[in-house]
Amino acid sequence: MGAYVADASEVQPRAGNRAITSTSKPSTTEVSDWIDEAEAEILGALAASSIPTSYASGSRGFLILRGWVGGYVAGLVRVSWAAAAGDGGNQDGQRELDDWKAR
Repeated sequence: MGAYVADASEVQPRAGNRAITSTSKPSTTEVSDWIDEAEAEILGALAASSIPTSYASGSRGFLILRGWVGGYVAGLVRVSWAAAAGDGGNQDGQRELDDWKAR
């Protein structure tokens, strides 16, 4: 469970109209792992730059991190759905991944 994005239910509204469940592809477990990995990546980068990594719920720092992590993980979910559809030209979710890399 992440600190800034708690679980898949917080990613779901950003990702689209498909349910994220224990049996979906990706599953709630996979999405939770992506949340943990994304938070570790961004918090590691902040710490390496001597920027605080802990923010109170509802604070600006908290909301910014929630937006960044939630958007990135939603992008991963959308890319996963596009890949599962078998359409190699479908770029759904790629913008969110590119935005993450740019940060």
